[in-house]
Amino acid sequence: MIHFDDDEYWAYMDNEAIESEEYTDILNTAIHEIGHAIGIDHIEAKPEAIMAPFYRYTRDAFGNYIPPKLTTFDIAAAQAIYGARKMKTNDEDDNGYNPPSN
Repeated sequence: MIHFDDDEYWAYMDNEAIESEEYTDILNTAIHEIGHAIGIDHIEAKPEAIMAPFYRYTRDAFGNYIPPKLTTFDIAAAQAIYGARKMKTNDEDDNGYNPPSN
């Protein structure tokens, strides 16, 4: 279950609202909370990770909005639980079917 606090003011990719620091970026928070929902804990040692134990501001030093992006640490945490994505070969279709060769 994912829950968003009613006490927060939420903004979606709205740099002006987020810059005011009265609003929280809902996209960044949603990705973080979905991480918890699928079983990922906080990644303590990597402050750049979406799953860091604190809110990551989504603005750069110039005040520009930075869309949240999974880091290799976030991806590795998910793969530790669910396994790495199987890459299809040139012979496989989108469902992983490998037709017999003649």
